[in-house]
Amino acid sequence: MDKSNLYNSIYNFIITTPDQHEFLLKLKDFSQNSTTGDFLADQVSSIIEKVGLETFAAFVTDSGSNCHQAREIIEHTYPHIIDMRCIAHAINLIASNFTKILSVGAFISELNKVIEFFNRLHAANKKLEEGLRNMKISGDGLHTYIKT
Repeated sequence: MDKSNLYNSIYNFIITTPDQHEFLLKLKDFSQNSTTGDFLADQVSSIIEKVGLETFAAFVTDSGSNCHQAREIIEHTYPHIIDMRCIAHAINLIASNFTKILSVGAFISELNKVIEFFNRLHAANKKLEEGLRNMKISGDGLHTYIKT
């Protein structure tokens, strides 16, 4: 990833249909804007008006104070729209807090060494894949922990 873009304020606006299909409606770089709660609420309101008020049931954001304020504004403006916090973001914050505990951080560091061993050595990785297959364990392999 280009480090010059690492701290940009990128917002995505995703619509989820009643049958659980997701569509990226808008992806915006608000790095040049002051992303206050009022600003974000205006952005969301314009989408609600564009897509149609009757089609919205809920509004989900992360836990930032500006997002919390935007959710409150939307909930006040459109009382039928449910204000929700993103559970994935909450779990990510909890996991990040755990890594600040020295013993947990050290444990993750040791696990990363094991994962790197299997990822670096082709023969070891093949043995691991074979063992997982034999034990009927499916998944996407081993990945090191990264901060988000």
